[in-house]
Amino acid sequence: MAHFFDPADPYSKHYGSGAGEKPGKLPSSGNLPVGLWASDDVTISSLVVKPAPADAARISLNAGAAGYADAPGVRFYTLVATTRGEACTIEARLGEGGPVQASMPVAWEPRQDVMDRAWDDHIRAVQQTLTILRKLQADINSGMADDAARSAFGTLAGVPPLDTVTVVNSQPGNPRNIAVISRYLRVSSDIKSPEFRNALKKLIEHLERNLAMPKSLRDAGLSGICSPTEPWNAANGVPFARSDKGLAPKKTHLCDTFFNAPNDRVRRDVITHELFHLFGPEYTDHSVHNTAEAFTNPHTVASIVNRLVDRTAQAAADGTDPDLTPLPSP
Repeated sequence: MAHFFDPADPYSKHYGSGAGEKPGKLPSSGNLPVGLWASDDVTISSLVVKPAPADAARISLNAGAAGYADAPGVRFYTLVATTRGEACTIEARLGEGGPVQASMPVAWEPRQDVMDRAWDDHIRAVQQTLTILRKLQADINSGMADDAARSAFGTLAGVPPLDTVTVVNSQPGNPRNIAVISRYLRVSSDIKSPEFRNALKKLIEHLERNLAMPKSLRDAGLSGICSPTEPWNAANGVPFARSDKGLAPKKTHLCDTFFNAPNDRVRRDVITHELFHLFGPEYTDHSVHNTAEAFTNPHTVASIVNRLVDRTAQAAADGTDPDLTPLPSP
């Protein structure tokens, strides 16, 4: 007796084609951790786990899965797709070529599901960023108001005024929030300066506009603007996505590279980035030398979201664009 299961939900989610079981869904990365349970350790040691003979060219199986350790009666594996889009089956047989003890059909996660999850992740990330920025703005405004009131009182009573910078920086998370805004928007880190406060206000307005953008995503695969033969793509490689108000039927076309991205955080950040391109023709992936250029560069503002939501991140979600001077964490 044996069955395959989801390591993240071992008691509720069993893989198979029987009652109460479901097929495994390969994510866009093509890698899927899988657990195998047997009634005892002797049985599980006798099981040979392989793709079904007809599927040997479509998927391979590696022993072990990141974050999980084998235990008595339990083994972990990582399924690795070698071809994309085709369903296949993994089998656990009692000995080489012996009777099948457990069978697990595997299908690719529908690309629409990938798109929907990326959109939802983007919405949550921008909402979370706005919460962080509005609190920072409120902390600064409150501190400066207290400074003014205490300064007037202190002149009469000999009590020194509280310092806004000290108070705001003492709030958990604010040192990182301030450093991210200062670095990416090319402004002073002096939170009392009009330069910083105006940039913070404009950043909040930018993200509110981004959050209000309608969902307009198309799976373009390698067609149209995502084609490898399109001139820009031929010279630079197929991007994750392209966005333009003139595109139809949708405004953001997601390329194969989007679906094959290494993780969901990359896809989340791509959506945030692409929506800024729809703000207007000046929103391009240009170099940044000042605050005005930072605001019209989608990568810059999307990077702020990434660094504020992923509190320990020191690079983009795909490992590129490292922060050479580490940001405060968290």
